[in-house]
Amino acid sequence: VLEWYRNRGYQPKDMAHAQEALGGNLAGAYAKETDTKVRALLRLAVPAVARGSAGGGDAIRHGILNMMRTHGIREGHRPGIECQFIGQWHQKLHTNSAPDDIIICEGYLAFLASGNVDDMWKTLWEKGNMTREDLSKMCTSGFVDHCKSGAKGLDVVPKHLPQLTNDMREYLKLLKHVHGGSDLFSLCEACKGQYPDHSSEVLAFQVFEGRDDPSTMGKIVQLRRLLEGSTSKRDILMLDVALEAQLRALAERADIAKMERDGLIAHLTVLLEDLQLSRKDTSLDQGIALFVRLTSGKHDLEKWGAEWCKMLHAACDRLALECASTADVLAGLLQGCADELIVAGKKPGAVFSPEAFLAGAAPHGWTWSLGGCFGFY
Repeated sequence: VLEWYRNRGYQPKDMAHAQEALGGNLAGAYAKETDTKVRALLRLAVPAVARGSAGGGDAIRHGILNMMRTHGIREGHRPGIECQFIGQWHQKLHTNSAPDDIIICEGYLAFLASGNVDDMWKTLWEKGNMTREDLSKMCTSGFVDHCKSGAKGLDVVPKHLPQLTNDMREYLKLLKHVHGGSDLFSLCEACKGQYPDHSSEVLAFQVFEGRDDPSTMGKIVQLRRLLEGSTSKRDILMLDVALEAQLRALAERADIAKMERDGLIAHLTVLLEDLQLSRKDTSLDQGIALFVRLTSGKHDLEKWGAEWCKMLHAACDRLALECASTADVLAGLLQGCADELIVAGKKPGAVFSPEAFLAGAAPHGWTWSLGGCFGFY
């Protein structure tokens, strides 16, 4: 995987189409795959893929041009307000439009709001770990300085044009639609017309509205069950993965120390049901079946009696071993990739270094995932 800027240029519609096709291929592979470990790896890959939108690629090119013309900003030989930043970004959007344009747009909006360019640099770093050096690279790979200003890529101080604010906010929505679109609300919207039925669509937006409420965990599992037969569709699969991540976030925020024992059992049951929807593993299913049988009262043992507790402890041990085994297998599969990246990162001219990443100096666009394997966000 390379940095976006490597002496290459492409039109936004090409990148948008590639992102859309990659997401579709992932969904198709996931729907056909029966191996539990491969399915787990595919699910890990889904959040690393922008949703894409072949229909929105050209809108990126035309959108920035229309904005420049509406507000009288100089474009090529067309006279107007001189803003080197907009001129350079316009060239990048035409030849190297990528997910980092979302961060650039958010940084520029922060500058428009305050008039202080430091707010732009701060936003770029906080939201995307982008530095001025990263911005300067965007001149030498794929496009040149058409402003004849001697500027280095986007490493220039923009002219404060607050009149662009409203149009730039709308442009940010377009960039997110094409290069992002993986947040929960965007995916709920994107799945309109693809939900199995109207009730699942209604439930999806109920989940979004209550996304920070721990009681929503049960609704998430319910919705995932309804979507289970439709994960061959790209948007549905992405929504399913986003729902799983949202449930995990809610579970991690739960204070289990304050839960009563029956409440803790109910909490664990929801987590296991969610895991079962993702894994499709016979051994895991058997372990969950034993756990559910014990906790639902389908037995002759006295609940919370000594024998019942022993059986429940055994069921939990089995589930813990199964989960640990899967994690070990996945880490083993990815470790070879991590080792190769470490070796490659030490070679002259390497575009990344794992050690630098762990120290907080990773190039923009890289993330650290399971087993030490790098991938694009």
